[in-house]
Amino acid sequence: MDSILRCYGYEVLVRDLARASGCDLFDARGRRIVDLEAGVWCACLGHNHPRIAAAIRRQLEALTHVGYRTTAPIVEQAGAALLEALALKNGTCVFLSSGSEAVELTLLAAKGITGRSRLVTLEGTYLGAYGSSSRIPPDEWIAVPLTDCSLCLDDRLCPEHAAILDALRLDSVAGFAFEPGNASGLVKLPPAPFVRSLAARVKESGGLLVVDEVTTGFGRTGTWFGLEHYGLIPDAVAVGKGLGNGYPVSAAAFSAETSEALRSLGFRYAQSHQDDPLGCAVAAEVIAVLRE
Repeated sequence: MDSILRCYGYEVLVRDLARASGCDLFDARGRRIVDLEAGVWCACLGHNHPRIAAAIRRQLEALTHVGYRTTAPIVEQAGAALLEALALKNGTCVFLSSGSEAVELTLLAAKGITGRSRLVTLEGTYLGAYGSSSRIPPDEWIAVPLTDCSLCLDDRLCPEHAAILDALRLDSVAGFAFEPGNASGLVKLPPAPFVRSLAARVKESGGLLVVDEVTTGFGRTGTWFGLEHYGLIPDAVAVGKGLGNGYPVSAAAFSAETSEALRSLGFRYAQSHQDDPLGCAVAAEVIAVLRE
């Protein structure tokens, strides 16, 4: 009898995986299977990377989990490395367990800072597995239509996209949740002029720019983060997947200004595996290997 509830909706093709190395998976009979998807787009350095495995063993034997009122140097080390990679000087971050949770926390922060309840994103965006971001309900979200376009050049919008932006009413919007390079399982790069213009209009209206880099971060688009293709300066960034190279660690990162606003609000958020040393040790080593 199968003890696991299969929630993905996909047939399980291999049930006896025994080990992995790099891009290769091996079943119990020694059959090699090439993993062209890096698991669920997570193992950006390959399965069982020796340095990541060594970092896990070291931290596992030292300290894996702490409470709310204690911490360890590796947590600050990982935070500093992530903020440097994101170019968020004097910012702050929180380490969590899943990308979906990181996205939810950044959106919660945007709502708290602005005092607004609505958010805007591009149609077809996949932001997370739960919360309103998993459904994009029309009473909470504005889903902006986006068509393929070769006419938006440099910083000039095509007439169709200019009309779309002109029709938007953004005075009640807390933020623009932007996912660079991914849309509902597809790899799509929205036109940079359109994205930059929408981000600018949201900022002008008092909203924040929140970038979801869970799928696109850590080299998957050819740069550290997908937002670099757009020249964006984010207020908050959610990362996951590649941050742990297969280990379940994610993070919500905030600019210096956003961090100060959250401190002024007395913002509170508690999760049992928040800033765990083991996850932070993995994140720090992944960033170090990628940087090298």
